[in-house]
Amino acid sequence: MKRKERKKIIRFFFRLLVWGGAFSFLAYIFLFGDYGYLARRKLSIQVSQLEKEIEVFKEQNKNLAQEIEALKNDPQIIERIARERLGLIKEGEIKYKFIK
Repeated sequence: MKRKERKKIIRFFFRLLVWGGAFSFLAYIFLFGDYGYLARRKLSIQVSQLEKEIEVFKEQNKNLAQEIEALKNDPQIIERIARERLGLIKEGEIKYKFIK
């Protein structure tokens, strides 16, 4: 081989090595970096899970608000709770206690 051909081949492999290394580095950063594809995918999954949890909490909050409203305004519920928790009775009723 002639000297020029050898230099040409060496330059070609050197350029290939440099460009290949640069491409590999950028591909690594793109995939595994702090803001890379895998990190963004993981964050996307976490966001969707948190959105589902938020929906569950909103539903629970709505149900609890309805229960609070019923406890404030519904006389039947107030009476039931007074009977269960406080042992109250209506006028004319007789309360029986059973001993085991």
